[in-house]
Amino acid sequence: GTLISTKSGHTFPSNDDDWKLWHTGVKSRLKTLISEGFSLVLFTNQAQLEISSNSRKELFKNKIENILNALEVPFTVLIATARDVYRKPSPGMWDYYISKTQARIDIESSFYVGDAAGRIAEKPKKSDFDITDRLFARNVGVQFYTPDEFFLNEPPRPFKDVDFHPHEIPIENYPDLKIPSKSSELIVMVGCPASGKSYFARTVLEPKGYLRISRDDLKLWTKCRDKISNAISNQLNVVYDATNPDKESRKTILDICSSMNFINVRCFLMTTSEERCIHNNRFRQLVNNSNPVPHTAIITFTKRFEEPTIEEGFKCVVKVPFVPKFQYLEHEQLYKKYLLGRRK
Repeated sequence: GTLISTKSGHTFPSNDDDWKLWHTGVKSRLKTLISEGFSLVLFTNQAQLEISSNSRKELFKNKIENILNALEVPFTVLIATARDVYRKPSPGMWDYYISKTQARIDIESSFYVGDAAGRIAEKPKKSDFDITDRLFARNVGVQFYTPDEFFLNEPPRPFKDVDFHPHEIPIENYPDLKIPSKSSELIVMVGCPASGKSYFARTVLEPKGYLRISRDDLKLWTKCRDKISNAISNQLNVVYDATNPDKESRKTILDICSSMNFINVRCFLMTTSEERCIHNNRFRQLVNNSNPVPHTAIITFTKRFEEPTIEEGFKCVVKVPFVPKFQYLEHEQLYKKYLLGRRK
């Protein structure tokens, strides 16, 4: 913990009384901050409270009050009780604090102290359980310290940073579609969940006259098969929108075309990385307030993925980059923040 640790020595407390001040110097250090004019704000993730009983919530509230009484300094406490935009490392709690208090923050002087810092194990010290606190500080733009650095003046320990940085978005454009003018065609999409595959099919191909057939919408392959066959028979341009990760899944589509002597089939492959798909999935959950694709679906796609080739029966394979589009500035700003720690 940052202000407290467990009496039991476990990473997470076994009950509401399983706590003690992290170090004897914590109280005096906080009192010094108050005397210097700082405001103290506690940001904590407690997602289990979303489904807890009222009595359980009261017990946790009492625990917080007991901790603050022990510290003997004034604190503002914000608790993220769900896996929503307020959960660290997302900056939601920080934004909420500023909007509700109208606080004028001196970013240069402000700092954040947290124990989820991604530190590597150095005996006898264990590795951190996550890196969410360090990422939260980056998101809001303040200096970050671990409790050891801040309260004990210890030198920084090595830490393992995240590999994915959401603000680093390659500047790319969609490829030239080269829509045939005299004959119909079938485009088979290939892409991980949350890769931007369906967005591309809906916003780029559909406006160009392509009939979009979605496995997510129709659910059953037999319904997709019948609609694809009917579209080919009626000489329509059609896009089959599904993940289609491997040769086997794509062969079922190509076999239909072969049986109908239809050869105008292109494959459009989304090149979005797995980490960006995970980020996109979380972003969609926060912005649309919807259930995310199960994380296992992204992992399963990656394990099954076989890059498509013309040898399978495609006229060509077109690589499509992820090109984010935002309706609102605040959505773009949120997208460029860290939304997940290591523990997805």
